[in-house]
Amino acid sequence: MKTKRNLLRDEDLARSIRERMEEDDLCTLLAIENLVHLLRAHKVIYEALAARLVEWELSPAHYNFLVVLYKAPDKQRQMSDIGEHMNVAVSPSNITKLADALERRGLIRRKACAHDRRVVLAELTEEGEALIKTLMPEQYRWIRHLWRELSEEERRMLTHLLLKLRQSVEKTLLETGIERSLPICEVRTEE
Repeated sequence: MKTKRNLLRDEDLARSIRERMEEDDLCTLLAIENLVHLLRAHKVIYEALAARLVEWELSPAHYNFLVVLYKAPDKQRQMSDIGEHMNVAVSPSNITKLADALERRGLIRRKACAHDRRVVLAELTEEGEALIKTLMPEQYRWIRHLWRELSEEERRMLTHLLLKLRQSVEKTLLETGIERSLPICEVRTEE
């Protein structure tokens, strides 16, 4: 029922936008509709992924942090580099909060770099590695299930279009001199 209500709300919003725009501005209208649907899809996908992690008392940001370490050489990364490898924009202060919560649970540990003691490394513990090895296959199955209505061809097309859109936005930011590192929304860490 909630999904049907959301779809009706999306259609109402699209209709409202169409009514306010001139007919010759179809390209802008479609871009706005795309953006609205993209943001709403992001929200519902994030909620679906978060719902599956509640059982392990993890947020998607915590999970992503663990995956970044799991996929890193020696299961460790510099704290200052972790945000660059995450799937969501996370501020440096939020990286620290995520690390604090994961360290308290014994899933990661922080240590000084042997070559430069000013550098702090985050390292996956055995417990953290065991958890991520359990969670990753489950999350992958869940993602496949969420995407089940899309054919393989549609999934490839979606990937292509999203990549093309991201490149277009990045190019526009570069051309206009707008910094990509504008203030980042804080990701809830649910400590």
